[in-house]
Amino acid sequence: MNGVKMKFVPPGAKGRARVINMGCRVNQYEGAVMDAACAEAGFARAAEGEAAQVVVINTCSVTHASDSQARRLIRRAQRENPGARIVVTGCYAQRAPETLAAIEGVDLVLGNQEKLDLAAHLARADADAPIRVGDPFAESSGPFPPLAADAAINPDAPGFGGRARAFLQIQNGCDKRCTFCLIPGVRGPSRSLSLEAALEAGRAFVAQGFGELVLTGIDLGAYGADLGLESGLATLCEQLMAVPGLKRLRLSSIDPEDIDEALIALFADASSPLCPHLHLSIQSGDDRILKRMHRVYDRDLVLRKVAALRHVRPDMVFGADLIVGFPTEDDDAFAQTLALAEAIPLAMPHVFRYSDRPNTPAQKIPQRFRVADSEMKRRSEALIVAGAGHLQAAAERALAEGACEVLVETVDQAGMATGKRRDFLPVRIRGAQTAQSGALLTVQLEAFVAESQTLVGKVL
Repeated sequence: MNGVKMKFVPPGAKGRARVINMGCRVNQYEGAVMDAACAEAGFARAAEGEAAQVVVINTCSVTHASDSQARRLIRRAQRENPGARIVVTGCYAQRAPETLAAIEGVDLVLGNQEKLDLAAHLARADADAPIRVGDPFAESSGPFPPLAADAAINPDAPGFGGRARAFLQIQNGCDKRCTFCLIPGVRGPSRSLSLEAALEAGRAFVAQGFGELVLTGIDLGAYGADLGLESGLATLCEQLMAVPGLKRLRLSSIDPEDIDEALIALFADASSPLCPHLHLSIQSGDDRILKRMHRVYDRDLVLRKVAALRHVRPDMVFGADLIVGFPTEDDDAFAQTLALAEAIPLAMPHVFRYSDRPNTPAQKIPQRFRVADSEMKRRSEALIVAGAGHLQAAAERALAEGACEVLVETVDQAGMATGKRRDFLPVRIRGAQTAQSGALLTVQLEAFVAESQTLVGKVL
């Protein structure tokens, strides 16, 4: 694509294509870019259960389990789409292209930069170059990202799922060097979409009718640093909040140290589009473990940032990424993590069990310092149980408020809709037969179903 705008076009006559996304919201955005590329190349999107002639698997490699899942998806794609051209891309492809190319049936392996040129790669017929993976640190890797300023993405693309919310990737890469993480090596250095291009993309999504705009990046809080912007993320948010027609603005995962005073101040206006919900990349609540992870904050900073946010928005709901079982994490260290989750409190914890990643410093920690799988499972379950309790408490506060606004995501044939409140609490809605994805409904909340961890209510 290399800066050329690429519009979503009607299906051509070349057959069907399917894009399968794994992993983070950046991958969801890039998957939607590739979906548009397939359309440009003349492939209609394959319906559910329909065989495709091209299958693109957009992999993740954040854990060992992610790698295993990717290989299973490749083999499943071969079984369900006989004779299809199988394209594998994403972070696993960037990290281990030869491994994936060696899997029977894989026709093409593309790196993270190359996948943004999918239409051009599909047009190349040479079978002698099954691996097309460049160096993410090379200056020739191209601008970031080639398509973002256009944002002409089909709202039904995989990962977007209608007009409820659009992911806008404003940043790529990472300059941090956490000892457990391989992502900087497969994504390259931190680089930001220009302020002008990000605003143009945001306006385009709003014009397409998306109900919510979600800003995302590999290291979202680093946005603008390479552009010389002071408080870059807050600057962009403030300008996006002024875009006419924007209903909601949400931030994806962010490191605690990147939440500055300018960003905190933006949450003070409860009438603004900025949603009172943050997902924090915390990883551990123990200072010793945080230091060994090479994180640049301590638990006290996390608590101070949370307190500052709650001061301006008492209704703020928090989620977080947490790792259990990092080598040398003993019972006392985990107790600190659990205590931090209680103190915040975390209503939506996303818990990872530690797994070695190739060529990372943590991989070299001796085996005697490792945590048993059974113990990692126990610690994970303890955090999940704690989160469920905090989610129920948040839901009970929502019930006490009564009516609220819900962004519709799906509607079934019985007229039951699903959606999210501004604080990201999930809601099931009765009597929504005429609602469409992306609509904002006023809902009278009636109950909280603990088994499904979902509020239920009816349309007013």
